Amino acid sequence: MGWALLTGVTIGAYTLWDTSGIRRLAIPILLYDWTGHVLRSAVRPLWRNHRRTMLQIGALSPLAYILVQMAVRISPVSQVAPMRQIGIVVGSWLGVGVLGERERKRKRRVISGVLVCAGVLILALA
Repeated sequence: MGWALLTGVTIGAYTLWDTSGIRRLAIPILLYDWTGHVLRSAVRPLWRNHRRTMLQIGALSPLAYILVQMAVRISPVSQVAPMRQIGIVVGSWLGVGVLGERERKRKRRVISGVLVCAGVLILALA
């Protein structure tokens, strides 16, 4: 529970930070995203063994981030930030259903997923 709370606080913090950069400083979304990727760690060793996966993630991850930032530009961050966590629920369910992760944690995952969805719904209705 502690790690989940820490993750939520961290996501909230960087969402507010990103929103500030996008809105107040009027930084173009693509430039903001690209700069963040350029400043990250070395990728050459990984490129040799995981090129295809890196290309897929390299295309989809920035796209998801850019779409979130575009949504933040036109909607309240208090509504957008929780909605982006639905991806965690979907990923968890895909892990069990598609990748065949252990079923012993299924009950915990379902309960956690329901709680995340309930939280998003409460924030959307507030």
